[in-house]
Amino acid sequence: MSKFIRRGTDYFLIMLGPLWVAVAMYLLAKGEAWALSWNQVLFHHNPYWLLLVMPLGFALIRYFTMKWAPQAGGSGIPQVMAVIHMGRVRSMLKTLVSPFQALIKALMVILGMLCGASIGREGPAVQIGAAIMTGWSMNAVRRVRIDPRTLAIIGGAAGLASAFTTPLAGAVYALEELGSRRYLKHPGFAVLCIVLAAWASYRLFEGYLPLALNVPVPSLPTLALLIAECIFCGLLAGAMTWVMATGLPKWLPVTKTPLHAAMLAATVGLVLAVLAIACQGLTLGSGNAIAHEMLNLSPQYAQLEGFGFMKWLSTTLSFAAGIPGGILAPSLSIGAGLGQDLSLYFGDGNDRVFLIAAGMAAFLAGVIQAPLTATLVVAEMTGMYDHILPMLMMSFLANWAARLLCRVSMYQTLMLRLIPAFSPAPTASK
Repeated sequence: MSKFIRRGTDYFLIMLGPLWVAVAMYLLAKGEAWALSWNQVLFHHNPYWLLLVMPLGFALIRYFTMKWAPQAGGSGIPQVMAVIHMGRVRSMLKTLVSPFQALIKALMVILGMLCGASIGREGPAVQIGAAIMTGWSMNAVRRVRIDPRTLAIIGGAAGLASAFTTPLAGAVYALEELGSRRYLKHPGFAVLCIVLAAWASYRLFEGYLPLALNVPVPSLPTLALLIAECIFCGLLAGAMTWVMATGLPKWLPVTKTPLHAAMLAATVGLVLAVLAIACQGLTLGSGNAIAHEMLNLSPQYAQLEGFGFMKWLSTTLSFAAGIPGGILAPSLSIGAGLGQDLSLYFGDGNDRVFLIAAGMAAFLAGVIQAPLTATLVVAEMTGMYDHILPMLMMSFLANWAARLLCRVSMYQTLMLRLIPAFSPAPTASK
């Protein structure tokens, strides 16, 4: 009986981890809302303030991150994938999934949004979630009865599910992108924890969905238009990921010190500030609010053209700055903009909504090369379950188109570059 109680207590304590992840994602979302609101206040007061705020802010963020939390930079997904691939989870609690670096990452993401960077919190949520889940389980639980890799997968997927409030997408993401069947043990327990995190996040947000559909269920466009949209979005997604994973490391100067990295980030910030002023502030932040307005055919953005291309450029530049921040939410807004452009020229009033939503799923699928996850993210965030099958087919086609330009996903490429730095040195032969 006592053995049964000890076992039950251990599992109960482990299941508290996803709840802490959900609370952390709620606080991060509140921080994002605060930062974006003040950025808008600053821009509307005088947009030329961005010429000072963005370069200086980017430089400070990059300098502080590189000096004190070097593994908190970028998205965070490659870091978690590297931990899962190497398997040395406990030793990585001081580096790739360090709770301290996760805290720094959350604060720097909020500061980046305050400065106006085109970043999202969903990618960082994966690293933050993995750090919380593994750190909690390995320090608060008497006997960890779950494989450490599975704990990292649960934490990362719970972070994504909580940030998007999409339990199904989070569970599929654990299988499709993070873990695969090789690394994910105890799949039933893992899915339970991921759904628990999404449920807790949904309750904390009081059922709020950032892309909820408030217009009638859309009709489907012609097959030719859907195929054209898939290929169009997929190729642009593949181009963006190729630039981020392969092009930028070749084109940008190597920064070996925090000061040099800060100077590069300041230069990128200045370019982004000029772009934001030229685009009347449309490129600032994650773009979720604009995507929601376009999806619901808001008169303010009903005739907006070129937003997807502007957001594509601003997101790529924000990634080039090297500051903490993800590209998942900006990818959704890019896809919404691309879908709207096509709908303005080739669609009609009945199918515009589906073209915008399908553009979001197709572009996200091309970026992360995980079509099942991309489809479920959009379906759960919008409530468009009636059209999930055609959207899924479009995501797979867009994923194929993206692979024509970037055969390996950006996260996989970045993960493979991380691993050698953390692999144990070979022992000298006697």
